[in-house]
Amino acid sequence: MVKRELAIKNCFHSWIIKDISIFRSVFADNAVYIESWGPAYRNIKQITAWFTDWNRENYVLKWDIKEFFHIDDTCICEWYFECKCDGNVDGFNGVSIITFDEQDKIVLLKEFQSKTPNNYPYGNLHDIHLRLERPDDYYIVEELTREAFWKTFWEHDQQICDEHLLVSRLRKSSSFVPELSYVAEQDGKLVGHIIYTVSKIVDNNSHEMLTFGPLSVHPDYQNQGIGKALMLHTFQEAKRLGYRAVIIFGHSDYYPRVGFRRAIEFGITSSDNETFDSLMVYPLYDGALDGIQGRYYIDPIYETLNQEDALAFDKQFPAKEECVPISINVLLDRLELDARRAIQQLDFKTLNAMKMKSQREISELEGIDIKALETIRKVMLEHGSRWGIKLGEK
Repeated sequence: MVKRELAIKNCFHSWIIKDISIFRSVFADNAVYIESWGPAYRNIKQITAWFTDWNRENYVLKWDIKEFFHIDDTCICEWYFECKCDGNVDGFNGVSIITFDEQDKIVLLKEFQSKTPNNYPYGNLHDIHLRLERPDDYYIVEELTREAFWKTFWEHDQQICDEHLLVSRLRKSSSFVPELSYVAEQDGKLVGHIIYTVSKIVDNNSHEMLTFGPLSVHPDYQNQGIGKALMLHTFQEAKRLGYRAVIIFGHSDYYPRVGFRRAIEFGITSSDNETFDSLMVYPLYDGALDGIQGRYYIDPIYETLNQEDALAFDKQFPAKEECVPISINVLLDRLELDARRAIQQLDFKTLNAMKMKSQREISELEGIDIKALETIRKVMLEHGSRWGIKLGEK
């Protein structure tokens, strides 16, 4: 077992240091290697040719072994793999089923992969506890919100995020709805929070609605369904309290996955009578907005924050390294001429500003084609932001 485990470790390490002699030494001449996504190499000549070709321009950054399991002449190895391929960094979890011959040479290696991080479409509800926020949570929630939004602002001259200040001020507003201010607990600590205020749609009359935000999940716990769990739970509570609908300004390629629809579908516009995909509506029951159209108004607190107040408020929290927004140039440099000109017309200074536009809105710009959309999606993902819809996704 020890000799076989060492052979696997050497095999994985040879990719990191690009040493074909070590790689070659662990395989039998008649070995078969099957990659996780399908390609198969049916002897040592094909296996080493693939190793050489792949390593010319690509790099294995990590291949960390988690655990070994042994069954007769076969070893099952669980691992995490990370590489830089075609200029993009990607990583995933996986398992290799490896069969050895009598000389402890590998004769068959089959890989299987699993996307990382895991996605919890209904929330990891066995581990998450949702409850109402309490006054003794306030500081922790504000610090959590600060962590969640520290690197997300998109104004190039902005010095600091202001969402934690926003949470503090909203709690003191007459529009605050404490019955819907929920926190998520996991692993014995607060990891998520959602806050609601009353908003309104105005036509000839005023119709009371709800707005949530900020919706915060600690960076270490994101992509686990916590935000979705907070939304779906509070939607049910809001319905029980008699509210009609939730209306937000948000990420227009994310929130539709939860059930939000573009506000214009309901005849609802911003207070300036404008429409854009990031203005979205979630009716809390069928017919909730029948006969209701008009302009949407939120608490003025959302629009009156300033950097001076945010910096002063932030002094009560532990010091953090200043966040410098990523320049839009990292995207422009990857686009072809027509697409580059289309994005330049938006006058965005930072990459994060792309979140203000949906894939549908960007696709309507002259000069933007499918290739450009995929490039935007990839560049955003490389810098930690999911944008748009990958081809084949819903």
